[in-house]
Amino acid sequence: MNARIKYVLDYFRKIYQIPDEIEIGYGTDHCRVNICRSRTTYFNMLHKFDSNQVTWKQWKNRRIPILFGDGRQDSIIEKQNDKVTIRDDILLSAFFFLSGWQEYVYFYNQKHSFYPYSESIQSRLGITQEPVVQLYFDILKTAVEKSYQKSFKTRNWQGKPLSLCLTHDVDKCQTGWMEDCFYTMKKGQLRNSIRIISQRIRGKDTWDNFNHILDLEKKYNARSSFYFMARKKQPGGENGDY
Repeated sequence: MNARIKYVLDYFRKIYQIPDEIEIGYGTDHCRVNICRSRTTYFNMLHKFDSNQVTWKQWKNRRIPILFGDGRQDSIIEKQNDKVTIRDDILLSAFFFLSGWQEYVYFYNQKHSFYPYSESIQSRLGITQEPVVQLYFDILKTAVEKSYQKSFKTRNWQGKPLSLCLTHDVDKCQTGWMEDCFYTMKKGQLRNSIRIISQRIRGKDTWDNFNHILDLEKKYNARSSFYFMARKKQPGGENGDY
């Protein structure tokens, strides 16, 4: 099994309490649960994904995109005795999203600092509100349950069904006042612009809000992680004004 598929299956098993002895096949027929393997060569070419190649299918009354399928409009799951086959390559489709492959391809071909939302397949397909990978995983979980006649639950986080991980990527905290001031002036909010400039004169940047965040964490008994850049802004670079 190649590294991309193993990466996705590792994610899957981290979410669901499925024993290790339950094998999931990929492009094979010796396992009780098998996912059909796509013949795509897309990941060898480093070019933008063609959204016209997407096959749309129904799953539990939701319309989901299959990126690497065979184009057929048949059902996603096929069951014969105790063997269950997933007709589309949902694992490679999941890898595309989980790995951020579209961003990697974009930066490989473009010399830009930020990945534009308009370039994303989520934007082009109108699926920003759809938990696509979660739906792929639900298909796989259902296939395992159909084959083994068992129900599998999600793993708990300290007795809870899910958890929230709060993180802060700190790019700027000394020059945010300039962007906020420009924005408020552009909107004709002169009073807010004066307030921002006054705060800056007193040595307070509008984006230097670490104490406020920490106070909120104490109030709600929460924790978060802050990620700071190790070096200051480099010539011709972006971010890191501290």
